[in-house]
Amino acid sequence: EGPTNAIKAQKFIEWIEETKKEMEIPAGADMIKDEDVPQIITWAMAEANPLYPCPQVWEKEDFEKLIATIRSAK
Repeated sequence: EGPTNAIKAQKFIEWIEETKKEMEIPAGADMIKDEDVPQIITWAMAEANPLYPCPQVWEKEDFEKLIATIRSAK
């Protein structure tokens, strides 16, 4: 029968985490400077265009929240 989807998913996540460690990829993005955030949001909002299919169109506040979460991840 083999492993369940949940077990396969967990093994895949573990593989990603191990690969990140081996490649020395940081967990967060604390290198993002405050003065860069408005430009990052501008670029991201240009990609989230309601004229083509996307699961959700975010507002500026949504991007600010996401960037803050990414910057503080460890």
